[in-house]
Amino acid sequence: MAITAFPDNLTARIHEADIAGIAVKALTEGSNHRQTSDLTDASVL
Repeated sequence: MAITAFPDNLTARIHEADIAGIAVKALTEGSNHRQTSDLTDASVL
């Protein structure tokens, strides 16, 4: 069971390894300078 700050809101869970992969890419590739990424998952819980 996960407890969230907003229990009435639906949330999508993203695995920490996926977030880490995006972070590594953003920090090591110069093409991501001053860009944002939307991190989403297909399933909403």
